[in-house]
Formats: sequence, structure tokens, C-alpha cells
Amino acid sequence: MPNRAPATPAAAKARLHTGGSTLFEHQRVEIAKQLGSELGKRYPASFLALFIHRNFARAVLQSLRNGLQYSDSSTATEVHLIMQNSGNSRNNTQFPDFLGIGTTRGGSSWLYRVLSRHPDVWMPPVKELHYFDKPREGRRTATFARRVLLIRVRDYLVGERKRSTEDTLAATLSWDAHYLFRPRSLAWYRGLFRPHEGQITGEVTPAYAILDEAVVRRIAAANPELKALYMLRNPIDRAWSSVVNSLARKQRRSITTVPDEQVLRKVDAMTRSRRSDYAANIRTWRAVLGEERLFIGYMEEIKNDPEELIDRICRFLGICEPNEAVLHSLTEQVNTTRKFGAPMSPEIRRRLAEGLLPKIEDAAQLLGGYAEHWLADARKTLEERQTER
Repeated sequence: MPNRAPATPAAAKARLHTGGSTLFEHQRVEIAKQLGSELGKRYPASFLALFIHRNFARAVLQSLRNGLQYSDSSTATEVHLIMQNSGNSRNNTQFPDFLGIGTTRGGSSWLYRVLSRHPDVWMPPVKELHYFDKPREGRRTATFARRVLLIRVRDYLVGERKRSTEDTLAATLSWDAHYLFRPRSLAWYRGLFRPHEGQITGEVTPAYAILDEAVVRRIAAANPELKALYMLRNPIDRAWSSVVNSLARKQRRSITTVPDEQVLRKVDAMTRSRRSDYAANIRTWRAVLGEERLFIGYMEEIKNDPEELIDRICRFLGICEPNEAVLHSLTEQVNTTRKFGAPMSPEIRRRLAEGLLPKIEDAAQLLGGYAEHWLADARKTLEERQTER
């Protein structure tokens, strides 16, 4: 086969503009079709799917074109996506300064929202990055996380993007391109954190609470100064919220329409979940970080005194006191299941209290305070059951 002149970025860009059959162009078309198809199913207005196909996908492609490089060989043309860095400290990748590790249905979305508003903190536009619990090394997020694609489309359409980042549209598109289309690796993960000068950065993925100690040690090795924040909630209430979220909210239906047998199976699974074992999770992270670098907060604080809670968080992270934007976000409803839920029945509360009692006892012994109130509530529930008998 005759030798071919090396392709230049300009030639590669021209090939994309003229519709050349490249790996990335094929992926872009498939992703755009997927976005249009999925949104067409969810929304009756077909123009919305058309908007997504023609504008969002094209905007992402245009952002990527600014950083495309090709390397030709005699057998294939490989597309390398390199993200353009701009301004401040963004020429360097960075491991996060802190991680929000949980708990699921326990205030982690609140934590992400308020820290996203803080001027001293840069948070990724996506809340849960799921790198350490689901690395999927070498794969591109866009190829397996269809729901994430749809959420990002929604964020651009409804203006949610500006609620999680103050970056420019171009910078956010560049971040999404990196997040969705670059192969996952530790370098990929570090490239997701792009703080401005003077800012710290971190992410919130509740699944990190239940990581094995060996994984936590690898995380800490990447940043010996890493801090972690763990938001907790009464395990009984947290478990019921998880049941409603899984069986009702994600299915866009009321929990009252879910068969009782299905609900009870999920309830029993909650009592066995490691996410409910706060004390064990805390011991794992403290064994690596020490007590001073693991922050413990409570849903009760979010409800009763959020200003004191955010003050504690700011002191822990070493950032300035919250400004007006942060204070305004303290009482916003975030990730609620209220629309799809119903009060927990006495039977389910007793079932959860019985199954979770050993974990609640362990948490009360380790933490005291609010955890002791959870224990008192669980014991009261079980005593009421004995009285009824």
C-alpha cells in the first residue's frame, strides 16, 4: 500500500465537515439518533427530539472539533479526542480535594447543590461520577450510560446546567465531551476536575461509602490530603425512601400502585444493604483517612439548622463562610420522592426496625447523638409491636 502523508488537524476537521466516514462521526450519529429516539418516547412533542438531534448533538460535536487530532496508519484512522483547556489552572489535571461518599437518599444531593453554589468550590456538572465503584476502564461513558445522556440533554434544555456550574457554555460542553466520549481511566477521571484559581474541587457519589478498604486506600494514595463527607439519615427512613425511589419514582408511578410482594422484597433487601451499615462504612474510611478527615453530617441538621451545618462543612473544608447564593440554596427541595411516595405503613416500619436494629445499635454506640435517637425510635416501634400482640 502506498505511503500516505500524515493527516493534520485541519485535514481531519475538513474530513468531518465533508461527511467523511470516521469513527467519531459514526458515534455522533448513533448517539444523536439515540437521544432523539429516547426523548421522542418520553415527550409527545416530536420537535423536542428534533431539537436535540440538530442542536445539542451538533453543539457537542462542534466543541469536540476544536480539539480533534488524527493519526493515520496503513490500516485505519483513529480518532483521538483531546479537550481544549482554557484559563486559570485548567491546563493541569487534578485529583479531587474531597469526596462526598453518601449516603444514598440521605442528603447527598443537598450537599452537592450547596457546594456547587459556593464560590470557593468547583463541582463537576454531573453529581455522581461513579468511577471508583464502577471504573469500566477503557470504555466511554456515552456507550453504556444512556440515562446520563438524557439527563445532560435535559440540563441544557431547562437551564439546570447553570445551577451546577458557573462555567461558560463552551467550557461545559468541553467537559461533557470529555466525560462522555473519552475512554475512562484515572487520567480521564482527573481530567473531570477543572477548578479556577483559588478553588478546591470534589465530587459526590454516595456509592463510595461502601467501597472496600483496599479501594479507599488506593484513593487516598492519589491524594494524601483527601477529605470525605458522609451525610447520614435515620436508617429506617432512608430505607423507605430508597424503596420509593427505586420502585416508584424511577418508574414514574405512585408507590401505592406497586404490588405488596414487590415492596416487601425490596424492604427486606434494604435491611441487608451495606448502605444501611453506617458504622461499618465509617470504620472503613476512618481506618484510612483518620477521624479528622471524615466529616459526619445528618439529615436532621438539613431540616432543623442548615446554616449551622453548612458552617461546619465550610470549616471542615477550609473555605470561606457561605455567601447569599449558598444560603438561598439551603432550603431548596432536592431529589425528593414526595410526589411518588406515601407514608410508611406500621407493618413496613416494624419490618425495617427489626431488620436494621443491629446496624442502628452499632451506629448509636459509635456516633451517639442523632444515632441514639434513631435507636430509641426503632426500639419504640418494636415495643409497640409486642404490645399489640
